[in-house]
Amino acid sequence: MERRISEALIICFSLLANAGTSFALLGQYTAGDTIAVSAEGEITPLTIQTENGPLDIHIKVEEPPGILDETGVWILISVIAVAIIYFAFRFFLNRSRKNAVLEAKLAHLERSALQAQMNPHFIFNSLNSIQSYIANEENEKANRFLAKFSRLVRSMLNHARSQKITLEDEIESLRLYMELEKMRFKDKFDFDIVIDEDIDPTDIILPPLLIQPYLENAIIHGLAQTRSQGQIRLYYIMDGKYLLATVTDNGIGYETSKRLKQQQGVKTLHKSVGMTITQKRLEMLDEGNTDKKVTIQEVKDRQGEVLGTKVDVKIRVS
Repeated sequence: MERRISEALIICFSLLANAGTSFALLGQYTAGDTIAVSAEGEITPLTIQTENGPLDIHIKVEEPPGILDETGVWILISVIAVAIIYFAFRFFLNRSRKNAVLEAKLAHLERSALQAQMNPHFIFNSLNSIQSYIANEENEKANRFLAKFSRLVRSMLNHARSQKITLEDEIESLRLYMELEKMRFKDKFDFDIVIDEDIDPTDIILPPLLIQPYLENAIIHGLAQTRSQGQIRLYYIMDGKYLLATVTDNGIGYETSKRLKQQQGVKTLHKSVGMTITQKRLEMLDEGNTDKKVTIQEVKDRQGEVLGTKVDVKIRVS
């Protein structure tokens, strides 16, 4: 280890009372001269000639203490590491708790949806239709209705054990439901289900029975009060990360239907509950995003005449 000689001689100012002597000593060396310093900070002794004879100078150079020694550095690193681990643990714990709460709410809504969508009224009306066919000795129709009804019940029971199903299975259940309702309403309406050509129904995964409440509403509150032949269409198309399901009918219109129900004092508890639950399910599928997932509007011609109702449902599938 080396030090500039000027550093050592500057220290001499504090040791020698004669400033002139100090400058004279400094003049014996150039600015770049160095002296040896041991690991312990001891400088090789200097012997300087003064007016009073030779003077031996022993200088010890001490390094200024650092902010942190090696032990302090490791302590600081340990504290930072522990803090990072702690906050990371809290972050993942909070996220796990939120996910658990979300899953619990979703499971509750799934059960509520199954109870609301295959409601006692539908079961009662279906059984009445079967009995009516039998009473009128229409055994072929009774058997056909009963076979479809059994398949639908079995399908819904299977869905109850699965949180998500393929779009192909969903469409099959909806088709069974619509066929039963068409038979029950004496072929008062026709329906078709169309899938965009870019969609593979076996690849799309979604919760069961999301669209059923809107199909039921189109039948009961849209077409049941019109004399013309009803038409219901369900169309699926991809819109980014959403599956867009559109239900259209040529019924009396959303606003007219609502006004008639208010005038007649019709109870719409089931419809409201079913649609409210569906809206909540759609929000939870979209990770709690509360953006509007369902839009309902009347379809009108250029003269403002109501042609029916259109319902768009956005389902997060990716």
